[in-house]
Amino acid sequence: MRTKGTVVGFKDVGADKYGKKSRALLVRVEDGDKVWEFQSLLYWVVPPFTVGDTVPVLYLVSQTEKPISALDNWEELFADAILLGAIAIILLVLGSLLLYNFNPDV
Repeated sequence: MRTKGTVVGFKDVGADKYGKKSRALLVRVEDGDKVWEFQSLLYWVVPPFTVGDTVPVLYLVSQTEKPISALDNWEELFADAILLGAIAIILLVLGSLLLYNFNPDV
């Protein structure tokens, strides 16, 4: 299901080698009589949203108190798949180069 959520804060999730803190969004969702908060899967040094901004949210309808939720943007939904696909392409190219240069007489 799709709905809108409101950014209610940020959570520090670490720092880079220069000491800049990375922050994830804390989003509050109100859908009918259900209200819950979740943390975004991605995090930024400079978040693209500020407290009070409205963000699109996808969630899985369930009988639990807190549904599985994520921001409705391509980065949050496909970042892992893109990263794994890039690694797979690199390994495929390296493997094909090894097979192309294979010499059974050695």
